[in-house]
Amino acid sequence: MFAKSRWVPLLLGTLLLMRTAEVEAAELHLGVVVSTMAGTLVVADEDGKQQKTFEVPATATITLNAMPAKLEDLTQGDQVTVTSEIKDGKAMVTKVDAKSAKVKGGEKQ
Repeated sequence: MFAKSRWVPLLLGTLLLMRTAEVEAAELHLGVVVSTMAGTLVVADEDGKQQKTFEVPATATITLNAMPAKLEDLTQGDQVTVTSEIKDGKAMVTKVDAKSAKVKGGEKQ
């Protein structure tokens, strides 16, 4: 019994390290929406000099002004934070948080 109980903390510690490594693999990308189309999001950096294209899976969480949204709800000029994680050696978008470029009284114009 004693021998088995020694392995529990070691196993839990290993699992915690694995989870920590997964979280550290997450990347944040800040920018402005250039376009959206069929599961694809194109974002420019804040200076508008460089663009990056993201494939956004149906499983990604998308919010617009802190409300649940769809990718097609995002429009050119919206500010976005794209969160991606490395899964199976490929960067996968897990979350897109957007704020409307034009907000008046909490509603998009």
